[in-house]
Amino acid sequence: NDMEVVILGGSKIIQDLKLKFKFHFIPKLTDDFSLSLCYSSVDLVVLPSRMENLPNMATEAQSCGTPVVAFNVTGMSECVSHKKTGYLAKPYLFDDLARGIEWVIDKNQSLKLSEEARKKAVDLWNKNSVAQKYFDLYKNILEKNH
Repeated sequence: NDMEVVILGGSKIIQDLKLKFKFHFIPKLTDDFSLSLCYSSVDLVVLPSRMENLPNMATEAQSCGTPVVAFNVTGMSECVSHKKTGYLAKPYLFDDLARGIEWVIDKNQSLKLSEEARKKAVDLWNKNSVAQKYFDLYKNILEKNH
């Protein structure tokens, strides 16, 4: 009864469905400050994408310490650590996606998941880590070519 759903970048078309949840529609956000406020204000982010190469919403959400629930497809499996930084549902099984949402909402899990999501983001996607990966890649390529 107290659940509310935030739809980021969505339209109000869903409003006509007469669902039991309170919905908030937020237009597409383009600045980092607004995005971080949005991600930080929710308990989890659900990405029911059928195909994602680089799931920016998942990396951005985890950078804000927000767990992600998604299907275990393409880039999601590299971004979300199942039951550590979120939940990866069996592809296209919406019942499993719903189980993942319930699992993350569980009060015993949420704080630990948030901490792990933020830790993963800092470890993998901070500028120093990314720069080091590029440096190692270039060094490896140069060593192979000389």
